[in-house]
Amino acid sequence: MSQRHPSVAPELERGDSNGDVLQHMVDHPDPDRGTVHTPGEIAQQPEMWRQTARLVRDRAPALKRFLEAAGLYFDEIPSRILLTGAGTSHYVGLSVVDLLRRRFDTPCESRPTTRITPNPDLFFREGEPTLMVHFARSGNSPESKAVLEGGLECMGEAGRHLVITCNSDGTLAELARAHPDRVHLLVLPDDTNDQGLAMTSSCTSMVVASQALAHLGRMDAFVHQTDRTAEIEETDHLSVFAYDAEGAVPALQQTNVAVLIGQMAGLFAAYRRGVNVDEPSVEKALYNRTVQGVQIYDPSGACAENSGEHR
Repeated sequence: MSQRHPSVAPELERGDSNGDVLQHMVDHPDPDRGTVHTPGEIAQQPEMWRQTARLVRDRAPALKRFLEAAGLYFDEIPSRILLTGAGTSHYVGLSVVDLLRRRFDTPCESRPTTRITPNPDLFFREGEPTLMVHFARSGNSPESKAVLEGGLECMGEAGRHLVITCNSDGTLAELARAHPDRVHLLVLPDDTNDQGLAMTSSCTSMVVASQALAHLGRMDAFVHQTDRTAEIEETDHLSVFAYDAEGAVPALQQTNVAVLIGQMAGLFAAYRRGVNVDEPSVEKALYNRTVQGVQIYDPSGACAENSGEHR
């Protein structure tokens, strides 16, 4: 039977709020239990969302010019969109694929790099205008590099690439800088580059950045909405969130609320079982549980182009 850490066990037994237990882990990092990085990286996510939204707002004019050059604002036949990433980064694409499909009124699909790499002919269509969006935490996985290289070679001038990564020094970022004519690089705040094994801040911050692509003309409203979501996350107990997320959190960002709750559930389950959270090995599947492609559908059209604001 797994032993609970003596200083945390009483809180778990009393059923105190998830936030209290998480804060205890943040305040008392334990290398033996592997809680040096992951609890803090979960807890910091609301602030990372704020910083990411402001970063994209600052970059919005350049991003919009790039998307225009990529053919996404064409009235007749806009470019298709292909989202890609490895592992959890692929889930980022799954979380926003319908939003981008609706916003740009064009075919949009999300495929893992591990599927594209062995089958490039199925995804790289020479001469067909395409925007590829590459998601990566470190940007150092060989398949991520191979997909960008393959897209640049096979799609030629018809392809444009947006790299969203958390690591300015990664291989993918370096490759993007080497092709400024066809690749736009968006590096998120340094603290989103998680040091723990599980992707936490990196995942949800890339979701925020990619959601912002659909709102480049209304970034002040998007930043305000992100601030509101972050404020609720920091002041309310997550049990309240889970009960009334629909009423408390803007529809667009309920995805990140669901992912954050899932991350905390995995963190606490791993901790109870004595699994090293930062570097799980034999039992790594326990913490690597993730919310795949969570989407809260809003029939009222919270992100409608003509709404002028976010509900």
